[in-house]
Amino acid sequence: MMARSDGMKQMDGYKTGENYAYLGLPPHFLIFDEYVAFMAMIGKESTKVLSKLKQIVMLGRQAGYFLILACQRPDAKYLGDGMRDQFNFRVALGRMSEMGYGMIFGEVQKDFFLKPIKGRGYVDTGRSVISEFYTPVVPKGHDFIKEIATQMANPNK
Repeated sequence: MMARSDGMKQMDGYKTGENYAYLGLPPHFLIFDEYVAFMAMIGKESTKVLSKLKQIVMLGRQAGYFLILACQRPDAKYLGDGMRDQFNFRVALGRMSEMGYGMIFGEVQKDFFLKPIKGRGYVDTGRSVISEFYTPVVPKGHDFIKEIATQMANPNK
């Protein structure tokens, strides 16, 4: 990420204030599933991991590096020092407590309703407007790795 950031400044067409997309560079995504469980499992080593992830979150957007975290409960212990505020797209799925919604969306004046609908939740797309959200139901046995490989091989489809 840091090398790319430095390299962008050397590229033809570089303009201060523009980002990776302006230069025609593809984005990169780090997907971290079961984030809080992993951080709890590694104990005091979690501070080193948190430090590196914080760099990606705070500095990566301009260079096209994005962090996607998935967890059961976005505990502040593992999202400290304003890191949580840098996440623009937030999704809460399933049954959550009021505290859980507060952890994801912050202090908002919104009534959250628990409807027994599979794949239902709430989303904030970065505009501070929380809307009801429905995910597609993925068929049992779906091969995500194969699908990702297909998408990467044919990115314009």
